[in-house]
Amino acid sequence: MKYAACLGHLLRDLFLSALYCSPATRFELDRIGQSFRPEMMEKVRRVRELRDSLGVDYEIEVDGGINPATARVSIESGANVLVAGTSIFNAPDYATAIRDLRGG
Repeated sequence: MKYAACLGHLLRDLFLSALYCSPATRFELDRIGQSFRPEMMEKVRRVRELRDSLGVDYEIEVDGGINPATARVSIESGANVLVAGTSIFNAPDYATAIRDLRGG
C-alpha cells in the first residue's frame, strides 16, 4: 500500500509540474464584462500555497472584473496572470488603463 501512496504522490507532482496555467476563477466563454468574484480569492490562495509547497512553477490566472482594485487583490492572493478586457478597452487611453492595472 505504501508503494501506491508513493506512486500517487509522484503522479500528482508530475501532473502539477507539467501544468502551465491554473485558472482560479470560473467564467463563461465568449462573455465580455463579467464580474469579479471575491470569494474565489481563497481558491487563488490555496492554489498558490500548493504550488509553493510542491516547488513547482505554473501560472495562476484570474479572469473577470479586473480593474486596478481587483488586480491588487488578485495579485496579493497569488495570481500572476490577469485577464482584463473591459477595463482596458472601455478606457479612453489604453496605456493609462494598463499602467493603472499595474499599480501606477
